[in-house]
Amino acid sequence: MKFKGKHSHRCKNCDKVFFGRLNTLYCSKECKWSFNNEKAREKNKQLKEECDLLRDARNALEKLYNKYGNQRFAFNELTTLGFDVKLSGRSISMEYKPGNWRKVCQYAILFSKEDQMAEIINLDD
Repeated sequence: MKFKGKHSHRCKNCDKVFFGRLNTLYCSKECKWSFNNEKAREKNKQLKEECDLLRDARNALEKLYNKYGNQRFAFNELTTLGFDVKLSGRSISMEYKPGNWRKVCQYAILFSKEDQMAEIINLDD
């Protein structure tokens, strides 16, 4: 390997000792790419997990909406299909349907704690 530069460094990715310019951090462009790709993966991990939760919630709501339409149904059917009740969604209000509705993708859902029922509306209809 041909050494470039007079400054000794330790690669941030592979920990290999190499020589280079004063501001060099990586022994090769492959190490730089590898380090930055791993950094981006870690940064996006939480976002991916939240997107997965949102997708699972949307799929559960879609399945139950196709089954029941705008009719009320037992709340536990949502959790059986993988709906995470901790998923916040955005609060919305509707003039024709009072209540504390939560928007998840194209659906709005209303939970009734008193009778453990839920209702879904497809906002795209």
